[in-house]
Amino acid sequence: MLRNGRREEACEILTEVLRLDPRIADAWAVRGRLEADCGRSFNAMLHHGFAIQLASGRHDLWCNRGIDAMGARMYKESAESFERSLAIEPTFEAHYNYGNLLSALMKVPEAIEHFEAAEKIGGVDNPQIYANLGVVLIAEGRWKDGFNRYRHRFNAPGFPTRPTLNYPIWRGEPLVGKTILLYTEQGFGDEIMSYRFAWPMKQQRRARVIVSVRPPMYRLARESLGFADAVILQYDEPPWKPDYMAALLDVPAFVDIDPAEIPLGDNYLMAKHTGVNLKWPEGLKVGLCWASGKRDLQPSVADVAKQKSLTFKHLAPLARPGVTLVCLQQTHNDKEALAELGVKDPMPGVTDFADTAWWISQLDLVITVDTAVAHLAGAMGVPVWNLVRFDALWPWGKATSDTPWYDSMTIFRQPKPFDWGTPLKALFAEFEHLVEKRKAA
Repeated sequence: MLRNGRREEACEILTEVLRLDPRIADAWAVRGRLEADCGRSFNAMLHHGFAIQLASGRHDLWCNRGIDAMGARMYKESAESFERSLAIEPTFEAHYNYGNLLSALMKVPEAIEHFEAAEKIGGVDNPQIYANLGVVLIAEGRWKDGFNRYRHRFNAPGFPTRPTLNYPIWRGEPLVGKTILLYTEQGFGDEIMSYRFAWPMKQQRRARVIVSVRPPMYRLARESLGFADAVILQYDEPPWKPDYMAALLDVPAFVDIDPAEIPLGDNYLMAKHTGVNLKWPEGLKVGLCWASGKRDLQPSVADVAKQKSLTFKHLAPLARPGVTLVCLQQTHNDKEALAELGVKDPMPGVTDFADTAWWISQLDLVITVDTAVAHLAGAMGVPVWNLVRFDALWPWGKATSDTPWYDSMTIFRQPKPFDWGTPLKALFAEFEHLVEKRKAA
């Protein structure tokens, strides 16, 4: 029944099996699997607990209980389950999932240890272990090893597939006199952040560089990436036939780049002056963005987008005399609340990131959650305060204030999972200090 997707009938059969003989561990375990598939992690953990009472020596049951407990956010029980599973038999599944738990708890060195153990056991042809190991290695500052693993992420759950273009994939070959097509992927924030990796391909490798971007980024990239030989729309025909192609986020695997020497630095994206001069009230001009986008290319990470989002009400206390608030949130249902507090909302007239960049260039400060607006302000060198969830290892690593990615960015990170109160309190206090400082000036 399960193999044919007939879950209700499978559940009925299991219920009857357990009525006839409640001592069958696999019946409880499969019921747990059904509960987990339906998103009921706590129920799944209980069912696997019943199975373990009947077969406590089975490593797979302990591992599954650990996965369910992690889904139920019962992290202590999850860690205990993985440790019991590994004590019985060190398996790929237990090491890999324990690594995921430790990553979520920001225990990066321990996560690396378990991911590497999983890699040794069964990492061959498993893009997910390479992707996750790559992220924690990058967070630990081991960029060469990290990006080497991370480049295997394609086709892993939560990542887009590699484009089906008929050009050889670049794996570090010499590029003098060659043409390389560099393409973007994942979220728009990742796209903005990765543009800087086109620079060493031109300067160090002396290649002819074509940067392929998505439509909302095209105008801004064309106006900003003057060092590239061409900027084209995604899937448009290149002006020259590429000898190689590569994802921009794969470049650090083959070019010497580390957190201390990130190419370009700030101000590598710039807003084209439109000739329009806005008449602003006296005082501080602050842009706000409070929710992450839907990630159409990565629907499997929708839950992460929710975890790193706030509501406008969370940022409403920033409204006060002497401060002009500007909405940078592309889509929202807060029109009445914005109007009530006098927040300007230019976004209905914004068509792409070049328009957004122009509005950001008019501001003194951007306050945002971890989304493309944070990257855009940072890439423009505009002061930006970035509210980051506790376990945001990609791309912020373990940063709690400064980040090597953007000099103008200050990070306000959750001190524990789901705790927005603490970073918001710190941000409001810093904002109060900034307002008073501006008044004095």
